[in-house]
Amino acid sequence: MSTDIGRASLISSRVAVHGTPKGLNIFPSGDESGILRQFYQKTESDLDELMRVELAQNRQGSLECVYTFLRFNLLDFTGRPGSYLGLSVFTNKYYGDLSGMYDLLKMLFKKYFVGELISADGRKFEIPDFGNKSELFHKLEAAFDAGVDARSFRAIDTANLGHNVGNKASFHRDEVSASLAIEVVFSGGVVEVNTATPLGRERETLSKLQSIMDMHKEETDKMHSAHIDELRQLRETLNREIEHRDKTIQELSKEKASLQTTLDSLTQKLGDVQSKFKETVALFDSEGKDGDASTGRLAPKTTAGFKLRRTSLWTMMYRVLVLLLLITVLYLLIPMASQGARSSYRPVTSVGVSHPD
Repeated sequence: MSTDIGRASLISSRVAVHGTPKGLNIFPSGDESGILRQFYQKTESDLDELMRVELAQNRQGSLECVYTFLRFNLLDFTGRPGSYLGLSVFTNKYYGDLSGMYDLLKMLFKKYFVGELISADGRKFEIPDFGNKSELFHKLEAAFDAGVDARSFRAIDTANLGHNVGNKASFHRDEVSASLAIEVVFSGGVVEVNTATPLGRERETLSKLQSIMDMHKEETDKMHSAHIDELRQLRETLNREIEHRDKTIQELSKEKASLQTTLDSLTQKLGDVQSKFKETVALFDSEGKDGDASTGRLAPKTTAGFKLRRTSLWTMMYRVLVLLLLITVLYLLIPMASQGARSSYRPVTSVGVSHPD
Protein backbone atom coordinates (compact mmCIF):
# COMPACT_ATOMS: atom_id res chain seq x y z
CA MET A 1 0.00 0.00 0.00
CA SER A 2 1.20 3.51 -0.75
CA THR A 3 -0.83 6.44 0.60
CA ASP A 4 0.02 10.14 0.49
CA ILE A 5 -0.47 11.82 3.90
CA GLY A 6 0.14 15.56 3.94
CA ARG A 7 2.82 16.49 1.42
CA ALA A 8 5.94 14.81 2.70
CA SER A 9 5.24 11.36 4.10
CA LEU A 10 4.34 8.09 2.41
CA ILE A 11 2.90 5.10 4.23
CA SER A 12 3.86 1.63 3.06
CA SER A 13 2.42 -1.62 4.38
CA ARG A 14 2.29 -5.32 3.60
CA VAL A 15 0.34 -8.25 5.03
CA ALA A 16 1.52 -11.73 6.06
CA VAL A 17 -0.39 -14.78 7.23
CA HIS A 18 1.24 -17.36 9.49
CA GLY A 19 0.22 -20.28 11.67
CA THR A 20 0.48 -24.00 12.20
CA PRO A 21 -2.13 -25.72 10.01
CA LYS A 22 0.29 -28.63 9.66
CA GLY A 23 3.59 -27.38 11.00
CA LEU A 24 4.70 -23.75 10.68
CA ASN A 25 3.40 -22.09 7.51
CA ILE A 26 4.05 -18.46 6.43
CA PHE A 27 2.67 -16.68 3.37
CA PRO A 28 4.24 -14.92 1.67
CA SER A 29 7.63 -16.09 2.87
CA GLY A 30 9.77 -12.96 2.77
CA ASP A 31 12.02 -10.91 4.99
CA GLU A 32 9.31 -10.76 7.66
CA SER A 33 9.70 -14.49 8.38
CA GLY A 34 12.25 -13.88 11.14
CA ILE A 35 9.92 -12.03 13.49
CA LEU A 36 6.94 -14.22 12.62
CA ARG A 37 8.75 -17.39 13.62
CA GLN A 38 8.69 -16.26 17.26
CA PHE A 39 5.00 -17.15 17.46
CA TYR A 40 5.78 -20.75 16.55
CA GLN A 41 7.55 -21.06 19.89
CA LYS A 42 4.32 -20.29 21.76
CA THR A 43 1.21 -21.57 20.07
CA GLU A 44 -0.89 -21.87 23.23
CA SER A 45 -2.14 -19.08 25.46
CA ASP A 46 -4.50 -18.39 28.34
CA LEU A 47 -6.26 -16.00 25.94
CA ASP A 48 -8.05 -17.14 22.82
CA GLU A 49 -7.09 -13.99 20.89
CA LEU A 50 -5.09 -10.77 21.20
CA MET A 51 -3.27 -8.12 19.15
CA ARG A 52 0.46 -7.66 19.55
CA VAL A 53 2.31 -4.44 18.64
CA GLU A 54 6.11 -4.18 18.35
CA LEU A 55 8.97 -2.78 16.29
CA ALA A 56 11.05 -4.95 13.94
CA GLN A 57 13.93 -4.34 11.56
CA ASN A 58 13.62 -5.59 7.99
CA ARG A 59 16.45 -6.81 5.75
CA GLN A 60 17.03 -3.31 4.44
CA GLY A 61 17.78 -2.14 7.99
CA SER A 62 14.63 -0.05 8.30
CA LEU A 63 12.35 -0.17 11.33
CA GLU A 64 8.78 -1.20 10.86
CA CYS A 65 5.86 -1.37 13.23
CA VAL A 66 4.24 -4.82 13.26
CA TYR A 67 0.59 -5.35 14.23
CA THR A 68 -0.32 -9.01 14.68
CA PHE A 69 -3.77 -10.37 15.44
CA LEU A 70 -3.49 -13.89 16.89
CA ARG A 71 -5.97 -16.69 17.52
CA PHE A 72 -4.69 -19.44 19.83
CA ASN A 73 -5.75 -22.91 20.99
CA LEU A 74 -6.80 -24.17 17.55
CA LEU A 75 -6.86 -27.71 16.17
CA ASP A 76 -4.51 -28.26 13.25
CA PHE A 77 -5.54 -29.85 9.94
CA THR A 78 -5.18 -33.35 11.42
CA GLY A 79 -7.15 -32.47 14.58
CA ARG A 80 -4.15 -32.10 16.89
CA PRO A 81 -4.63 -29.34 19.51
CA GLY A 82 -2.26 -26.46 20.25
CA SER A 83 -2.18 -24.62 16.91
CA TYR A 84 -2.45 -20.90 16.17
CA LEU A 85 -3.28 -18.55 13.28
CA GLY A 86 -1.95 -15.01 12.91
CA LEU A 87 -2.54 -11.99 10.66
CA SER A 88 0.39 -9.53 10.66
CA VAL A 89 0.62 -6.09 9.08
CA PHE A 90 3.99 -4.35 8.60
CA THR A 91 3.98 -0.56 8.30
CA ASN A 92 6.72 2.04 8.17
CA LYS A 93 4.65 4.26 10.46
CA TYR A 94 3.10 3.86 13.88
CA TYR A 95 -0.69 3.71 13.97
CA GLY A 96 -1.77 5.56 17.13
CA ASP A 97 -5.37 4.32 17.29
CA LEU A 98 -4.66 0.86 18.68
CA SER A 99 -8.32 0.23 19.54
CA GLY A 100 -9.23 0.95 15.92
CA MET A 101 -6.41 -1.26 14.65
CA TYR A 102 -7.58 -4.09 16.94
CA ASP A 103 -11.13 -3.84 15.59
CA LEU A 104 -9.94 -3.66 11.96
CA LEU A 105 -7.66 -6.70 12.20
CA LYS A 106 -10.28 -8.72 14.06
CA MET A 107 -12.85 -7.86 11.39
CA LEU A 108 -10.45 -8.86 8.57
CA PHE A 109 -9.55 -12.07 10.40
CA LYS A 110 -13.20 -13.04 10.74
CA LYS A 111 -14.11 -12.06 7.15
CA TYR A 112 -11.22 -13.67 5.27
CA PHE A 113 -10.01 -16.49 7.54
CA VAL A 114 -13.06 -17.96 9.28
CA GLY A 115 -14.74 -20.38 6.91
CA GLU A 116 -11.73 -20.27 4.55
CA LEU A 117 -8.57 -21.10 6.46
CA ILE A 118 -10.31 -22.35 9.62
CA SER A 119 -13.74 -23.83 10.27
CA ALA A 120 -16.87 -21.73 10.65
CA ASP A 121 -16.74 -22.13 14.44
CA GLY A 122 -13.19 -20.75 14.36
CA ARG A 123 -11.57 -23.75 16.04
CA LYS A 124 -9.94 -26.00 13.39
CA PHE A 125 -7.80 -25.55 10.28
CA GLU A 126 -9.55 -26.41 7.02
CA ILE A 127 -6.41 -26.42 4.83
CA PRO A 128 -2.87 -27.72 5.42
CA ASP A 129 -1.10 -24.88 3.54
CA PHE A 130 -1.73 -21.19 2.79
CA GLY A 131 -0.04 -21.21 -0.64
CA ASN A 132 -3.20 -21.83 -2.67
CA LYS A 133 -5.00 -18.84 -1.11
CA SER A 134 -2.93 -16.04 -2.67
CA GLU A 135 -5.96 -14.38 -4.20
CA LEU A 136 -7.64 -14.26 -0.80
CA PHE A 137 -4.63 -12.47 0.68
CA HIS A 138 -4.60 -9.84 -2.08
CA LYS A 139 -8.22 -9.03 -1.22
CA LEU A 140 -7.25 -8.83 2.46
CA GLU A 141 -4.48 -6.30 1.70
CA ALA A 142 -6.87 -4.13 -0.26
CA ALA A 143 -9.41 -4.26 2.58
CA PHE A 144 -6.75 -3.19 5.06
CA ASP A 145 -5.74 -0.21 2.88
CA ALA A 146 -9.35 0.87 2.76
CA GLY A 147 -9.91 0.40 6.49
CA VAL A 148 -7.09 2.43 8.02
CA ASP A 149 -7.23 6.16 8.70
CA ALA A 150 -4.09 7.82 7.34
CA ARG A 151 -4.43 10.59 9.92
CA SER A 152 -3.68 8.11 12.74
CA PHE A 153 -0.18 7.31 11.44
CA ARG A 154 2.90 8.99 12.88
CA ALA A 155 6.63 8.61 12.40
CA ILE A 156 8.54 6.03 14.45
CA ASP A 157 10.67 7.68 17.14
CA THR A 158 13.91 5.80 17.93
CA ALA A 159 15.34 8.14 20.57
CA ASN A 160 14.72 5.66 23.42
CA LEU A 161 14.91 2.48 21.40
CA GLY A 162 16.43 -0.41 23.38
CA HIS A 163 15.54 0.95 26.84
CA ASN A 164 12.55 -1.36 27.22
CA VAL A 165 13.55 -4.49 25.31
CA GLY A 166 11.84 -7.60 26.63
CA ASN A 167 9.18 -5.74 28.59
CA LYS A 168 5.50 -6.18 27.85
CA ALA A 169 2.43 -4.11 28.68
CA SER A 170 -1.15 -5.41 28.41
CA PHE A 171 -4.16 -3.17 27.81
CA HIS A 172 -7.87 -3.75 27.51
CA ARG A 173 -9.17 -2.77 24.10
CA ASP A 174 -11.34 -0.05 25.70
CA GLU A 175 -8.54 1.39 27.80
CA VAL A 176 -5.41 1.21 25.69
CA SER A 177 -3.49 4.39 26.40
CA ALA A 178 -1.94 5.93 23.32
CA SER A 179 0.84 7.66 25.26
CA LEU A 180 1.77 4.62 27.37
CA ALA A 181 1.64 2.31 24.36
CA ILE A 182 3.89 4.61 22.33
CA GLU A 183 6.38 4.77 25.20
CA VAL A 184 6.57 0.98 25.44
CA VAL A 185 6.74 0.29 21.68
CA PHE A 186 9.21 3.08 20.81
CA SER A 187 11.58 1.92 23.57
CA GLY A 188 11.67 -1.64 22.25
CA GLY A 189 8.91 -3.29 24.30
CA VAL A 190 5.76 -5.12 23.32
CA VAL A 191 2.15 -3.98 23.73
CA GLU A 192 -0.68 -6.51 23.84
CA VAL A 193 -4.29 -5.46 23.35
CA ASN A 194 -7.17 -7.79 24.23
CA THR A 195 -10.62 -7.85 25.75
CA ALA A 196 -9.66 -9.95 28.78
CA THR A 197 -7.36 -7.59 30.68
CA PRO A 198 -9.42 -6.05 33.52
CA LEU A 199 -10.63 -2.47 33.05
CA GLY A 200 -9.61 0.27 35.45
CA ARG A 201 -12.76 0.03 37.57
CA GLU A 202 -12.43 -3.73 37.58
CA ARG A 203 -8.80 -3.48 38.67
CA GLU A 204 -9.82 -1.10 41.45
CA THR A 205 -12.51 -3.53 42.60
CA LEU A 206 -10.07 -6.43 42.40
CA SER A 207 -7.54 -4.42 44.38
CA LYS A 208 -10.09 -3.74 47.13
CA LEU A 209 -11.13 -7.37 47.19
CA GLN A 210 -7.50 -8.41 47.39
CA SER A 211 -6.96 -6.05 50.35
CA ILE A 212 -9.98 -7.52 52.13
CA MET A 213 -8.74 -11.03 51.42
CA ASP A 214 -5.27 -10.14 52.70
CA MET A 215 -6.75 -8.72 55.93
CA HIS A 216 -8.92 -11.77 56.38
CA LYS A 217 -5.95 -14.05 55.76
CA GLU A 218 -3.87 -12.13 58.32
CA GLU A 219 -6.61 -12.45 60.95
CA THR A 220 -7.09 -16.10 60.13
CA ASP A 221 -3.35 -16.73 60.40
CA LYS A 222 -3.28 -15.05 63.83
CA MET A 223 -6.23 -17.11 65.06
CA HIS A 224 -4.68 -20.23 63.65
CA SER A 225 -1.37 -19.46 65.35
CA ALA A 226 -3.10 -18.85 68.71
CA HIS A 227 -5.07 -22.07 68.31
CA ILE A 228 -1.90 -23.99 67.52
CA ASP A 229 -0.24 -22.58 70.67
CA GLU A 230 -3.20 -23.66 72.81
CA LEU A 231 -3.15 -27.12 71.29
CA ARG A 232 0.59 -27.35 71.91
CA GLN A 233 0.13 -26.41 75.57
CA LEU A 234 -2.69 -28.93 75.92
CA ARG A 235 -0.57 -31.63 74.37
CA GLU A 236 2.31 -30.88 76.76
CA THR A 237 -0.10 -30.96 79.72
CA LEU A 238 -1.61 -34.25 78.60
CA ASN A 239 1.85 -35.73 78.15
CA ARG A 240 2.74 -34.74 81.72
CA GLU A 241 -0.48 -36.28 83.03
CA ILE A 242 0.13 -39.48 81.10
CA GLU A 243 3.67 -39.66 82.45
CA HIS A 244 2.41 -39.11 86.01
CA ARG A 245 -0.30 -41.74 85.54
CA ASP A 246 2.18 -44.30 84.19
CA LYS A 247 4.49 -43.66 87.13
CA THR A 248 1.62 -44.14 89.59
CA ILE A 249 0.57 -47.37 87.87
CA GLN A 250 4.12 -48.70 88.15
CA GLU A 251 4.25 -47.89 91.87
CA LEU A 252 0.86 -49.56 92.43
CA SER A 253 2.02 -52.61 90.51
CA LYS A 254 5.11 -52.91 92.70
CA GLU A 255 3.04 -52.47 95.87
CA LYS A 256 0.51 -55.06 94.72
CA ALA A 257 3.29 -57.53 93.95
CA SER A 258 4.76 -56.98 97.42
CA LEU A 259 1.39 -57.48 99.11
CA GLN A 260 0.73 -60.57 97.02
CA THR A 261 4.07 -62.04 98.13
CA THR A 262 3.18 -61.36 101.77
CA LEU A 263 -0.26 -62.89 101.29
CA ASP A 264 1.21 -66.01 99.68
CA SER A 265 3.61 -66.38 102.61
CA LEU A 266 0.83 -66.01 105.17
CA THR A 267 -1.37 -68.41 103.26
CA GLN A 268 1.43 -70.98 103.34
CA LYS A 269 1.91 -70.43 107.10
CA LEU A 270 -1.83 -70.81 107.63
CA GLY A 271 -1.70 -74.12 105.82
CA ASP A 272 1.12 -75.23 108.05
CA VAL A 273 -0.77 -74.18 111.18
CA GLN A 274 -3.92 -75.96 110.01
CA SER A 275 -1.93 -79.12 109.44
CA LYS A 276 -0.39 -78.90 112.91
CA PHE A 277 -3.79 -78.16 114.40
CA LYS A 278 -5.26 -81.24 112.79
CA GLU A 279 -2.34 -83.32 114.04
CA THR A 280 -2.79 -81.90 117.54
CA VAL A 281 -6.52 -82.59 117.55
CA ALA A 282 -5.89 -86.13 116.37
CA LEU A 283 -3.24 -86.60 119.06
CA PHE A 284 -5.55 -85.15 121.69
CA ASP A 285 -8.30 -87.51 120.67
CA SER A 286 -6.00 -90.52 120.88
CA GLU A 287 -4.56 -89.50 124.26
CA GLY A 288 -8.04 -88.89 125.70
CA LYS A 289 -8.78 -92.62 125.71
CA ASP A 290 -7.59 -94.53 128.87
CA GLY A 291 -6.32 -98.08 128.98
CA ASP A 292 -4.55 -100.34 126.68
CA ALA A 293 -5.92 -100.71 123.24
CA SER A 294 -5.00 -104.41 123.26
CA THR A 295 -7.16 -105.19 126.35
CA GLY A 296 -9.98 -102.81 125.56
CA ARG A 297 -10.00 -101.40 129.11
CA LEU A 298 -10.16 -97.69 129.76
CA ALA A 299 -7.46 -96.15 131.92
CA PRO A 300 -8.56 -93.74 134.60
CA LYS A 301 -8.21 -90.11 133.66
CA THR A 302 -5.92 -87.95 135.76
CA THR A 303 -6.82 -84.30 136.45
CA ALA A 304 -3.29 -82.98 135.75
CA GLY A 305 -3.00 -84.66 132.38
CA PHE A 306 -6.41 -83.45 131.30
CA LYS A 307 -5.63 -79.84 132.23
CA LEU A 308 -2.32 -79.96 130.36
CA ARG A 309 -3.92 -81.25 127.21
CA ARG A 310 -6.73 -78.67 127.41
CA THR A 311 -4.27 -75.80 127.84
CA SER A 312 -2.23 -76.87 124.81
CA LEU A 313 -5.35 -77.19 122.75
CA TRP A 314 -6.66 -73.72 123.58
CA THR A 315 -3.23 -72.17 122.94
CA MET A 316 -3.10 -73.74 119.53
CA MET A 317 -6.64 -72.63 118.71
CA TYR A 318 -5.84 -69.06 119.83
CA ARG A 319 -2.83 -68.91 117.52
CA VAL A 320 -4.88 -70.18 114.61
CA LEU A 321 -7.60 -67.59 115.20
CA VAL A 322 -5.04 -64.77 115.39
CA LEU A 323 -3.44 -65.94 112.14
CA LEU A 324 -6.86 -66.10 110.42
CA LEU A 325 -7.59 -62.60 111.63
CA LEU A 326 -4.30 -61.28 110.19
CA ILE A 327 -4.99 -62.88 106.82
CA THR A 328 -8.48 -61.38 106.74
CA VAL A 329 -7.10 -57.95 107.50
CA LEU A 330 -4.53 -58.28 104.69
CA TYR A 331 -7.24 -59.29 102.21
CA LEU A 332 -9.12 -56.16 103.17
CA LEU A 333 -6.03 -53.90 103.06
CA ILE A 334 -4.91 -54.82 99.51
CA PRO A 335 -7.90 -53.28 97.63
CA MET A 336 -7.96 -50.37 100.08
CA ALA A 337 -4.31 -49.63 99.38
CA SER A 338 -4.84 -49.81 95.62
CA GLN A 339 -7.89 -47.55 95.84
CA GLY A 340 -6.00 -45.07 97.99
CA ALA A 341 -3.11 -44.96 95.53
CA ARG A 342 -5.47 -44.35 92.63
CA SER A 343 -7.31 -41.62 94.50
CA SER A 344 -4.00 -39.94 95.24
CA TYR A 345 -3.45 -39.43 91.47
CA ARG A 346 -4.58 -36.03 90.36
CA PRO A 347 -4.33 -34.52 86.81
CA VAL A 348 -1.71 -31.83 86.64
CA THR A 349 -3.52 -28.97 85.00
CA SER A 350 -5.82 -28.76 82.02
CA VAL A 351 -5.76 -26.13 79.36
CA GLY A 352 -9.03 -24.93 77.89
CA VAL A 353 -9.02 -24.69 74.11
CA SER A 354 -11.15 -21.96 72.69
CA HIS A 355 -12.37 -22.50 69.16
CA PRO A 356 -12.95 -19.45 66.99
CA ASP A 357 -16.50 -18.93 65.82
